[in-house]
Amino acid sequence: MVTLSKHLLKGVEIFDIGTHIDSSGSKNTFTEIDLQNIVNAFNNGITIPVKLGHTSDKFNTEIAKILDLPVGILTGEDKNNTGAAKLGTVVKLSSNGKLIADIELANDDIAELISKNYFDNVSIELVYDYIDAGIKYE
Repeated sequence: MVTLSKHLLKGVEIFDIGTHIDSSGSKNTFTEIDLQNIVNAFNNGITIPVKLGHTSDKFNTEIAKILDLPVGILTGEDKNNTGAAKLGTVVKLSSNGKLIADIELANDDIAELISKNYFDNVSIELVYDYIDAGIKYE
């Protein structure tokens, strides 16, 4: 069960074992070992930001207005190519056949949007063979 306490969203299921189709249409199968490797990478200091994605232009415009941000900053499509605005950060990650995250939200506005059910879908971005500080994560 997901709970929201001030800026902390607890118990969010963000991914599970099984076969998934990525954004390029490729099928990939993930096991409990793969999920545990993701948890291990997180425990080794890999930061997991929470961003907006897979949303319509109309939705992005509405959220940007509420957050008082330019749409390009929110979506990462600004002229400076700075990447999408971070709405929060994963602060705890565990696996039991599913990846379960506790997420610290960036501010009260984000927390209010979540409490009003503006966001009803979770999708993660996985980077294969990610290298950080000379360590390769598969």
